[in-house]
Amino acid sequence: MARCLLDVNKEFVLFSSSFPTGRSLSSSFGRKVHFLRASSKQTLLEANQGCFELFSIRSFKSVDRRVHRKEERRRGWDTLREYPREDLLGKAVLVRLDLSACIDEVDGLNEEAILTAIPTLSYLISAGARIVITSHWPTLECSNKASNIELIAGCFSQHLGKTVSTINAVKGGAVQNAITTLSNGDLLLLGNLEQYKEELSNDKEYSKELAANIDVLVNDAFSIAHRILASTVGVTCFTSARLAGLQLEKELLFLTKATSTPAHPFVAIIGGSRLSQTLNVLNELLKTCSSIVITGSIVFMFFKALGYRCFSSFTEDALVPDVVKFLNSAAAQKVDVILPLDLLCIKEGFSHATFRPDNVPEGWVPVSVGQSTLERIENALLGSKMALWIGPLSLSNIVEDNNVSKSLAKIFSKISRQGCITIVGGRQATSAIRADGESGLISHISTGGAAFMEFLKGMNLPAVSALDFACPGKLEWERIYSCPSLPLVIDVGCGNGLFILRMARTSVGSLNFLGLEVRKKLVDQCLTSVTDDQADNVHFVEADAATMFKRIVSSYPGKIILVAIQCPVPNFTNTETRRRMVQKQLVEQILHTISTDGKIFLQSDVKSVAMQLRKDFLEYEKGRLRMSIEHHDAAKCDSEGWLLTNPLGVSSDWEDHVLQRGDQMFRVLLSCFSNSH
Repeated sequence: MARCLLDVNKEFVLFSSSFPTGRSLSSSFGRKVHFLRASSKQTLLEANQGCFELFSIRSFKSVDRRVHRKEERRRGWDTLREYPREDLLGKAVLVRLDLSACIDEVDGLNEEAILTAIPTLSYLISAGARIVITSHWPTLECSNKASNIELIAGCFSQHLGKTVSTINAVKGGAVQNAITTLSNGDLLLLGNLEQYKEELSNDKEYSKELAANIDVLVNDAFSIAHRILASTVGVTCFTSARLAGLQLEKELLFLTKATSTPAHPFVAIIGGSRLSQTLNVLNELLKTCSSIVITGSIVFMFFKALGYRCFSSFTEDALVPDVVKFLNSAAAQKVDVILPLDLLCIKEGFSHATFRPDNVPEGWVPVSVGQSTLERIENALLGSKMALWIGPLSLSNIVEDNNVSKSLAKIFSKISRQGCITIVGGRQATSAIRADGESGLISHISTGGAAFMEFLKGMNLPAVSALDFACPGKLEWERIYSCPSLPLVIDVGCGNGLFILRMARTSVGSLNFLGLEVRKKLVDQCLTSVTDDQADNVHFVEADAATMFKRIVSSYPGKIILVAIQCPVPNFTNTETRRRMVQKQLVEQILHTISTDGKIFLQSDVKSVAMQLRKDFLEYEKGRLRMSIEHHDAAKCDSEGWLLTNPLGVSSDWEDHVLQRGDQMFRVLLSCFSNSH
């Protein structure tokens, strides 16, 4: 533990140990520092790692702000709950659900899958959206597709108190007509996606048809988030907003908490039949768990690694060294790995018996864990503050003993009453919890099995990544700028940030500057430049401004006086890349947040692009924009009305390059005014 005194007047930090060669604090030191304020003159710093002898306070503040900026990107996916509610009014919203478990051959309809979607649908109804539901479900031989869809729609209608209309197709003129005729708050259930092979192949043209006349995608199907489907991945290229539904958001929040900042002690119960599908999960959980309980037939591979006789006909011998490595890593990290202490075994012609794992007689087959093992698991769970359970507990593929699952379900209910955060996933675990009759006590019952496991492995889920279009977390303006009430200048698609950095150097103390850029690598470079310049009036955010502009800047405490869009990639008609810079939504969001006397600066070195920029803003401006006074001065414009010089007085590096090669920049400056003027 390093200790130091910070003298505010001298602006230096004196540490008690030697100064390392490098001066970078961001990786090994910046995140480890905590301030304990002692007086206005001195502050005690404590660092868990890294000892420095001398460091400038100003530089240290820059490092602290840079660390905070990186932490702002706390997640990539945007959510329905945080999307501006008023922007949903009248919008056509495609809601992707997973209703694969709602049709049962015996019972007819399993309402559980439908009930998980009700909160999202109710929210959209109240917001006045036009709702289009799409999903896949099994088509059983005993019923036809039309009756299935009517059965599902009827159940939705019953729980929503509102009629859900149906059409037994997902594309074509009839579908588009049905969508366009929906009134605000109406619902339409499309046909079964399972009947289209293009759905599984993530076909581009099919995805485009699926998104026709759709404004917003809401994905609420966590259970299939690990798959690449047209309705979860391909369709995101053709919608203006891509949101996680309320259920998907809940899934991701709980699993993110379990894999990043769990409450401790944290106990994970992991079952399975194939170690090759589970080993990565176990290794990831070593980073966050206090105890890991190994269940299911994968325990036989652990027994084999410990030198016990293997009881399974299916073995993955090549993984034995990996098991040994896992056990050694767990011991080094002081993570308790709980293996069965006793096994409930059966033998033909005999009643069941219990044996130690290293002492099972020939001919006896383990089917479940014994009472001593259950008691050991219960003791670990009773002391936990977070518990996770996924995967089957049974040790046999032939004989399934549900008693252990029932007992564990009761233990989970018990610790939930005591305030433990409990997360359950997988078919066997969720079935046991629901059969216990107290599922309402469980903090979160996941709708996913395979997706749950993929998330625990640390893998990206394709359907979630498709929502990940650089959505930042909530910005804390008072930590970003030294004076957050100053007027703000925003550069949309700021690239390498040189333009906005140049402006900031000439406006210290009078203006703040914000750069929005979708490419993470460029944003990181910009943040490094801010740190090097020790600038406290500049900030950069990795964001898709086309959909997130309003959410990012609406909370800014000062006035937004200028928005600049310069030299966007000239592919305005290529909607397949969803990178069209100026969509109607962006114009509306800019006009919603900019001050009534603000200005919008547009320029490009490609004339057709500049013309499109000007056309789009004047087309969508709703009586809020006009050409600035500079355009009425013939001396400042060319014969076509383009400004001859940059009215901002500061140029970008690309603008300099274009002018140096003798080419023209096409510039427009628009002024905002109130509708009442």
